[in-house]
Amino acid sequence: PSGSAEAITANAHALEQLNVVASLTAPFPASSDPSSTPSALLSKIHSCRDKHIFRILSTIATPLHSHSARLRAFDELPKRTNTLGDAVSTWMKTLTRRCAMGFSINSDVTFDCLLLAKTCLIDVLNSPSSNSKDLAELLSKIKITISFFNVINLLSSVFS
Repeated sequence: PSGSAEAITANAHALEQLNVVASLTAPFPASSDPSSTPSALLSKIHSCRDKHIFRILSTIATPLHSHSARLRAFDELPKRTNTLGDAVSTWMKTLTRRCAMGFSINSDVTFDCLLLAKTCLIDVLNSPSSNSKDLAELLSKIKITISFFNVINLLSSVFS
């Protein structure tokens, strides 16, 4: 039931989570219009009952989707957000650019980079002239990569 205590609690929790995600991603457009404040924009997105917007965002942000699927999602999202106003549409475009998994950042490229890092690590460890500074530099790059892509869980397939 939409008016039940559970539904109201779930609705408030969903809006809270949307605020958290928004604070971690795209900045809001600067505007003097009171209807363009961050809370007003997020309320518009949350209150529109078109849940396809979130499915489209998921397609754009998931690196396992094909490039053509992400392009279709990029075409579909403005059609769904234009009805919410220019400020919402502009913010959603910024959000998608920040969350998009393009050719330079996707699971295939990351997998290849980790394989290359593995090869470099083996070479550094087997080289008689290797020093700990080189190894520390290489491991720091691997750590950064892993921290960005820990959801993909590439390590088990790369370092097995």
